[in-house]
Amino acid sequence: MTGDTLFLGAVGRPDLYANENEAREHARLLFRSLCRLRSLPQHLLVLAAHTSMPVVFDSVQLAESLDKVFARLSSWFTSEDAFVMRLLSRLPPTPPNYLQIVDLNERGASPDIDLTELEAGANRCAVS
Repeated sequence: MTGDTLFLGAVGRPDLYANENEAREHARLLFRSLCRLRSLPQHLLVLAAHTSMPVVFDSVQLAESLDKVFARLSSWFTSEDAFVMRLLSRLPPTPPNYLQIVDLNERGASPDIDLTELEAGANRCAVS
């Protein structure tokens, strides 16, 4: 289970809730975490927290082996510096409801709205 660190075709973003220097350091830490994942047995399945692109809700498991995911992302891993530069140059806009979701998570509160409304729209937690 890779959470928001590794998706089936993308990596997590280091900039949410961070200033520019923190985002750069988080990108370096992300690179090191991904390298640790790359060292695991390659047949293991990646089960991300959610998808990095819209999918049909058809009850089909969204999973792929580490070797296939990292083959798709191989050009990202030429060096740590190259990874950081590439990642930071491709950041999508912050999701408009990001701060509201953080606030609810930190308070452990359940809003009086349909939660799918909070999560609806483009997933901007991944960088590809």
